[in-house]
Amino acid sequence: MRVAWVTMRENIMNKQELAAMVAEILGQMEPMVKGSDYKPTDPGPRQKDTGYHDGDFVPDVTQLDLRKLYLVEDPEKRYAMEAANEAYYQNYLRPDVLVKRTLELAEKKF
Repeated sequence: MRVAWVTMRENIMNKQELAAMVAEILGQMEPMVKGSDYKPTDPGPRQKDTGYHDGDFVPDVTQLDLRKLYLVEDPEKRYAMEAANEAYYQNYLRPDVLVKRTLELAEKKF
């Protein structure tokens, strides 16, 4: 057991010595590529102006008229969109339909 401990201790010392040697070599090396100052051509994304600024109060959402917030104001178009959404859910998004479609695709592949 003592022999194993001495061998392991020697390995640890060797790893420490190797790490020190690599650190010393890397510290002495010149960089292979010298970069210049980075000057971006585009300053980056800008935040949209929401109309609210520091110190402004956001309106109380409980006071909003939800009828004015519909994406589609025409009741007939809204009903058609709701029906299309329901049909899409029934035909493609219901869990049992998703499993069935996955099994069908797997059968075709294998």
